[in-house]
Amino acid sequence: MVADILKSIVPAGVLNVLSGGNELGATLAQHPLVRKISFTGSVATGKKIMGYAVEDLKRVTLELGGNDPAIVLDDVDPAKVAESLFWSALQNSGQVCTAVKRLYVHEKVYDPIVKGLAELAKVDEGRPRDGSRHASSARSTTRCSSSA
Repeated sequence: MVADILKSIVPAGVLNVLSGGNELGATLAQHPLVRKISFTGSVATGKKIMGYAVEDLKRVTLELGGNDPAIVLDDVDPAKVAESLFWSALQNSGQVCTAVKRLYVHEKVYDPIVKGLAELAKVDEGRPRDGSRHASSARSTTRCSSSA
């Protein structure tokens, strides 16, 4: 875990890692000694955190619902960038808070980027063309095995 690495680098008390359920989060967010809350997650939980923070005017940073853009400039290799964009959007079925959800592409490279993304999205019954990646909607090991 990253915290294990950082504990030997940063002074004691600078980084504290706690693990727990909803009760722990609510307790921390309401605690009077907590002055800043930074949260990435759902809109529903963000609203609860904001409600806790208002009681003593805590500073709050919320990244809710995810809407991560990628900006593609005109000096890129479209083939390389298309593959990177594709997997940035679809890794773990897109269920990553930093998964790319919007693209802003310079008009000079727009067509080759779109073509590259469309080609990468072509999956023959869940089988990647070169066998190195699996990008189907399979939901189980059995299903993955049967479509490979």
